[in-house]
Amino acid sequence: MPTAARLFAALAFMAVGFFAAETYRLGLPQGQAWGHYSLVAALLGLILGWSVMGRLTGQGMPHAMAGGLRTSFLLAVSALGLFSVIEMGKRSLMKRYDGVFDALLGIVDLFFRYAAGIFQPQPILVLILGGILGGALAEWSGRRWS
Repeated sequence: MPTAARLFAALAFMAVGFFAAETYRLGLPQGQAWGHYSLVAALLGLILGWSVMGRLTGQGMPHAMAGGLRTSFLLAVSALGLFSVIEMGKRSLMKRYDGVFDALLGIVDLFFRYAAGIFQPQPILVLILGGILGGALAEWSGRRWS
């Protein structure tokens, strides 16, 4: 059911997803194709903010901030997983895999390669602070307009 807390959580985590992806992009090697990954991460943040963080409000500010951290963690893991699947799809169209099992192993390999790049100060800081602030904003809006 639509609530103010869900709306504010969706918008907050849309911003967190976009800015976390943009700060992640800054750590990539020069000339590496990025595409629309920031927008995909923003859309993923919108969905997770609405569905995950939106239902975690109403139990107090500390629980909402912890829920924001949980949502940020889910956003990072699901974005890395989605980007790995997208890249595997591109590579499989270029016939880089011998079969289905190689493609599935390719997803896992790409996930861990991408995950190694997220352990930089900027994306981690955006995810942590954005999660805490997004959770607090969702809780505040739930109290204000409920």
